Amino acid sequence: RNSMHYTYGTDPSTYPCRGIGYILSHLELLQKVLFIGCLGIFLSILVLTLLLAFTLKNQAEAFGGSRWWSWFLAVFGVLIETSVIVTTVFLFFHLKAQKDIFVTTMRSAGRWRDGEMVEPSLLKGLSCCRIGFFVKVITLPMNLIPIVGTVVYAFVNAPFVGQDYMEMYMDAIKASEHVQRKEFFGARGVCSTYAFSPSNGYARFGFVCALFEACPLVGPVIMPLTNACAAALWACDIEAIGGPETLRLSANTLV
Repeated sequence: RNSMHYTYGTDPSTYPCRGIGYILSHLELLQKVLFIGCLGIFLSILVLTLLLAFTLKNQAEAFGGSRWWSWFLAVFGVLIETSVIVTTVFLFFHLKAQKDIFVTTMRSAGRWRDGEMVEPSLLKGLSCCRIGFFVKVITLPMNLIPIVGTVVYAFVNAPFVGQDYMEMYMDAIKASEHVQRKEFFGARGVCSTYAFSPSNGYARFGFVCALFEACPLVGPVIMPLTNACAAALWACDIEAIGGPETLRLSANTLV
């Protein structure tokens, strides 16, 4: 009954969980995730060990003079710092793996149209000249506040995270920048997406993706890959009903 309220039939916030299940049930995808994941977890443990050994005491003193709660904040801060370092170092590898997982998932679902679709570009993902990138950098310290700060961080970044993942689909079908902006943010712009309206599910999708990625250690290593699979699953469902609504409306207008 509720499916009728969503533009593409299903609540987009469910796809990140479905992406995890899909990868676990497909060996080819699971092998890719495990390879990148093991490499990333090794790097995370190495970075975490070094930060704990050389910076924990100084951070605890900076937070509150070695009181019990300052040690708690220092440990949480080290976890966030580890996530930032690992995410930065792993950026290229993640982007390459995300594109591969996205295309492989769509192909395995029978929704990738060879000769009509193009594989997403790595260069676009590496660009730092994007509003979403600056919003993420500015709001990253919110994660220092346990749980509440992470939820606020995910909420603020939700529209941009949803855009980042689903751009792989929009680029694959060669949608113009104008069509993409209208599809992601609607006629009223990005601020209107914070209502998390069912009619625009990209922010709902992005919120859960951002929450998953904010999980210490595992989040920045594994979750970007499962989220890429989730984006592909949603793209498959959009393809099944004829493609993005914005493109369909534009085509009808031209006719």
